[in-house]
Amino acid sequence: MAELERLLVRMERSGAAGGADWVTRHQEFHGYICNLSGRPKLIRQIASLHVTIEPYLRIWFDYVEKPLSAAEEHLAVIDSLRGGDAGAAEAVMRSHILDTAPLLAEFASPSRR
Repeated sequence: MAELERLLVRMERSGAAGGADWVTRHQEFHGYICNLSGRPKLIRQIASLHVTIEPYLRIWFDYVEKPLSAAEEHLAVIDSLRGGDAGAAEAVMRSHILDTAPLLAEFASPSRR
């Protein structure tokens, strides 16, 4: 848990400084969690998805005000993992992803331009 907390601090510092490294730090955070699964095929599939959405995340980060809850959501993910209940941790992660995806999709939508 200490490593996840360290990664979260690095991500938040980068975001507060306006650094483009936020996306990299964000992917490190999520990648670390994926690696905990010990499932190489799953890790590769998720890494592939990250590569696909990374350019959109970078643009989004530069042009959209991020919700203040981003740090809280990532902390909730850590807390759910710390709790040791795999089902609860999955629910928190699922919510985190499914709540963020529509915001990114709306930003990337051609009809928005």
